[in-house]
Amino acid sequence: MAYEALLTSLLYGFIEGSLYALLGVGLALALGVMKIVNLAHGAFAVLGAYLLISLSASLHLPLFITFLLSMALVGVIGLGAYIIVVDKVVVHELSTLVTTYGLELIIANLILSIYGGATLTYSLGLGTLSIGGVVVGFDRLLVTSIALASILSLHLFLKKTYLGRAMRAVADDIEAAGLMGINPKKIYAMSYAICALLGCLFGLSFVTTHYVNPMISGLLNLKAFVVTVLSGGNLVLALIAGITLGLCETTITSFVLPTAYQNIVPFTILLIALTILKRKRRL
Repeated sequence: MAYEALLTSLLYGFIEGSLYALLGVGLALALGVMKIVNLAHGAFAVLGAYLLISLSASLHLPLFITFLLSMALVGVIGLGAYIIVVDKVVVHELSTLVTTYGLELIIANLILSIYGGATLTYSLGLGTLSIGGVVVGFDRLLVTSIALASILSLHLFLKKTYLGRAMRAVADDIEAAGLMGINPKKIYAMSYAICALLGCLFGLSFVTTHYVNPMISGLLNLKAFVVTVLSGGNLVLALIAGITLGLCETTITSFVLPTAYQNIVPFTILLIALTILKRKRRL
């Protein structure tokens, strides 16, 4: 029994961690390329989740088409939000914090006004699989595959494509990138849209395995921020950091603390990470 409990904890921790990594790379991309902490990131994830539920109920399209349509809508909304609002303050760090936090509040309250405070989920109904005595749903295995494939695709995109290399150039030295013919404003806009898409993809995956509510975006921002701090914006390290966070949550709440205290774990990890970083800077 103890062996099965440990195996269950590790497996579910890996699944949760892969989702946290997907959420974290979006925030890390905005921080790396644009040098902003995008506090609207969690709101885009929640928006994607509720769009999936709404479009599925109203249009009755195949799930894959609904996924793509939800991502397209969030991508357009993210690009529009950048052009209309964020672009005006992107060079001012404090202003971007206030602006993106305002976007989060607007999106969260719009969702709240439309759907109320109901907690919703979207079941795929794919059945279950037994692995070494541990029962896991195929839906969780699917979203884990989506998360890992998305992170790998983003890594290849940044390494192999012109737009990806341009984003890396702007992240390294915006002035030098401008002298090489790269338009930083366009790169910023595309980067923000991609961040919104990554947030949406997390939300689409998350709602199929968890319950969501309109006000969960702040908690999602916290977990994304933990992954970003631990990884320093590196995609490979973000994957490791996300899985570490997931494993810590599941093992601690399985063997040390009740499940109700699960959200204390990312706060604790963040405080430890910030304390270590501060001590290193002093040295």
